[in-house]
Amino acid sequence: MPAYELHITKLHVEKAGGVVAYLLRARVLFLSSMGTDPIAKSIDVLVVMVTTPNHEEATRIAEHVVGSRHAACATVVPTVESTYWWEGKLVKEHETLVIFKTTTEKFPVLRELIKQVHPYDVPEIIAVPVLDGLPQYLDWVVNETST
Repeated sequence: MPAYELHITKLHVEKAGGVVAYLLRARVLFLSSMGTDPIAKSIDVLVVMVTTPNHEEATRIAEHVVGSRHAACATVVPTVESTYWWEGKLVKEHETLVIFKTTTEKFPVLRELIKQVHPYDVPEIIAVPVLDGLPQYLDWVVNETST
């Protein structure tokens, strides 16, 4: 089993309305079990989670983002239950989750596309770096978002 070292690099900072957002790149070093020399592999793939009020909105947003090649894939997960604070009240809602697979390069535009078409005032748009995965799948995500 290979060992890992994780290095995080800040790519850029965005400031809007007093909010500072950092776009980070994760770099994973796969340490070879045959020696001490690290085999470096940069992971540029992100999983982006977005909740929507219903399946129709989720499908519409998924097709818009994937159709524009800002994500290679969108998986729509029907009926998740969310509990959150909104305008001073504890709310429990059934929502639909969309899981996008994209790259760090495409994420800033993907986030803006979703904000433009999403019905929520403050949509959940959370990006998580993929630290490991099937190399062919990760290459596929990069290739499909590069065209």
